[in-house]
Amino acid sequence: PDVRILRPCLSVPRHRLRSVLLARRIGWAEDPSNEDPGYARVRLRALLPSLASEGIDAAALAGTADRMARARAALEAEVARFLGAHAAIYPEGYARFGRAAFLALEPEIAHRLLIALLTTIGGNVYPPRNARLAHIYGGLLRESPRPRARTLAGCRIVPAGADLLVCREHPRCEVLKAEKGASVLWDNRFAVRLPGDRSRAAGCFTIKSLGEAGWAAIRRKIADSKAILLPRPVCLALPAILDGDEVVA
Repeated sequence: PDVRILRPCLSVPRHRLRSVLLARRIGWAEDPSNEDPGYARVRLRALLPSLASEGIDAAALAGTADRMARARAALEAEVARFLGAHAAIYPEGYARFGRAAFLALEPEIAHRLLIALLTTIGGNVYPPRNARLAHIYGGLLRESPRPRARTLAGCRIVPAGADLLVCREHPRCEVLKAEKGASVLWDNRFAVRLPGDRSRAAGCFTIKSLGEAGWAAIRRKIADSKAILLPRPVCLALPAILDGDEVVA
């Protein structure tokens, strides 16, 4: 997360890059996947000579890719504007946004917004499948103004008054064992630093979602648990540190 990859030479032909490197006696690494026909880009590159007579060459494809990149940037800017005006992302791991404003969006922007939120809140590496996303979005449209809760990509989309919540689906959260004193990334979402009390005989904690039982234990321990103003689905997906069966944090 703290590394940004820049690729400034993508538009420079490979033969030119090699010529420059050879002239300056600079070595390079070849990506073996560039010659692997298992990848679509390799198969398409092999077809370019036969497609050139139809006007489909590398320059034409690069121009198309450039136009698509500009379109994507414009759509992402619209998503960013919506998030800035109508949504809030909370450090407890959930998002809240206005339902009416969301349903008024163009479908492509609404889809991209859901992808951004589901990928972030769910701690996912890959976005949800388009077919499932379209099904969820269609349901939200059809059931307005009283949509029902839905699950997708390890997240719950929950109506909350005039808003929609996106929170983690707590049964899908990671269950992790970690040594005392360790710092770990839990559920690809939370940085957790574990207690390091050397007087404890046990050396291992369990980190999992709070869940129904954990939330009940917290409510018993806290005199005024109603002061916790988090939505209930959010509480259930919070990280809990357990020593045996006891929630310690």
